[in-house]
Amino acid sequence: STAANATHHRVSVCALSNRRALVAYGPINGTGEVALILIDGLLAERATRLPFRSTNMDDLHIVPLGDTTKAMVVYRDENDGGVAKSQEVDVYEDYNGFSYKIGPGSLVTITSFQTESISAIPLNDSAVLVAYRAMDGTEQG
Repeated sequence: STAANATHHRVSVCALSNRRALVAYGPINGTGEVALILIDGLLAERATRLPFRSTNMDDLHIVPLGDTTKAMVVYRDENDGGVAKSQEVDVYEDYNGFSYKIGPGSLVTITSFQTESISAIPLNDSAVLVAYRAMDGTEQG
């Protein structure tokens, strides 16, 4: 069950370059996904998408991993007790005849307890700093 003061942050976007961005979306009681958006001037179109393995994602944040083609998605998984999770995603160009493909990287459960107010910032090509409020009785960050 979702707390009355839950965050409800279900959409996040990050730039991979001046012509490519990733949008992560976590619908209520639905499978989340990340989409690659190609930008050409004022035009933006979805090139491809990747469904997540989690449903009912909240506190959703996607951050780029440095100057790579990778990003990290961090979120609260409401269908798994509200624990914090992270999903790495990688954008591949010219993948088996397709112009773009998004590949799933590691899916990691960050906490064993319910969290709230998750936030994340990129640190470098392989690290992200994740902050959250612990809802395990201590209610500390």
